[in-house]
Amino acid sequence: PRGGGGDFRELRFGFAGAELRQLELLDRLGQRTSIRFSGIERNPRLPAEAFRFKVPPGTDVVGEAP
Repeated sequence: PRGGGGDFRELRFGFAGAELRQLELLDRLGQRTSIRFSGIERNPRLPAEAFRFKVPPGTDVVGEAP
């Protein structure tokens, strides 16, 4: 990060060829988070239904987006 106001001090990206395999984040408190990616499937076909949110029964809806 170029400015001093960000939440992270360092980001590291790990690649195998052109594939992103690992992401490592170091926050300003010194906590390190490591995320490893596997079983990556590029541009899978997903049904439109996968992107429709259904409010679970008993949930209070505070506001609605247009």
